Amino acid sequence: MKPGANLKGLFIIMSLALFFFSARHSSAEEVIQEKSQRRQADAQTTKDVLKKKAYYHFFLEEYLRAATDLKQLEAASKTEEDIVALNESRRLLGSLYLAWGMDRSATRIFKALIEVASDGKEKIGLFKIVQKMQYDHTQYQAALGTYALFDTAKESPGMDQAVYLAGMSHYAKGSVQESIDLLLSLTPDSRYYPYAQLTLAKAYFRLNKVPESRRLFERSSYFRPKGDPLLQVLAENSRLTWGQVLIEEGRHQEAGRVLEQIPKSSPFYSEALFSRGWAAFRNENAQKALSLFQDLIQS
Repeated sequence: MKPGANLKGLFIIMSLALFFFSARHSSAEEVIQEKSQRRQADAQTTKDVLKKKAYYHFFLEEYLRAATDLKQLEAASKTEEDIVALNESRRLLGSLYLAWGMDRSATRIFKALIEVASDGKEKIGLFKIVQKMQYDHTQYQAALGTYALFDTAKESPGMDQAVYLAGMSHYAKGSVQESIDLLLSLTPDSRYYPYAQLTLAKAYFRLNKVPESRRLFERSSYFRPKGDPLLQVLAENSRLTWGQVLIEEGRHQEAGRVLEQIPKSSPFYSEALFSRGWAAFRNENAQKALSLFQDLIQS
């Protein structure tokens, strides 16, 4: 046997052993990595399922189930990649709390979203939600405080809702001139413009600016609903208020003509019928007043 033959064989055996050990070790790492990826995929699938279930239950108006899904989704979301989806889900959860009248929980969620919002447009959208919530719950000073946070965004497109709610908040608080200043800034293409006209008419009347008030009452009384039930209600409400203003001015016959335009299907019909009777009585037409009051009793 040649010298070194044993060493050569031993070297070959060690090389083969090292190769197989390395291959086995690499295979073990791949298995671990594969398991980790599978766990991540399973976790993502779970979150996707929870999110879809939440929206599904939301649109079925099964709000309790939707809220439960969203809370589970929040608990399952732990990574930075989840933040965008999680904030979207939190917004939906906040909307659910609003629908249930859980103001504190809704406020907590929306304020937290505002703090982490990096995009200005997203932040404005959240401010709008909070302001609307505050106005709907007669928190007028808080709604005005939120409106003040819009800063320069007040001139941006799509801000008419915020302006309208701020104007209405001022009116509800008795700050009539401030209300007028804001509501006058709404343009005719705004969906809130017709509603602002009625409030402006009332505001001018409160300031004893009768000509301006009369002009706006008349304008808002003849808005064409075009199939919009809300505009229909607005027009009828305007006619009722305008008729009552005319009665106070002593223009009883004109008031009667305005009030007669409110149909029986209107939610304001009973009040309009009473006002017509009152106008007839003030106009010294007792027989007509009695007839209208009898109609009111029977309606």
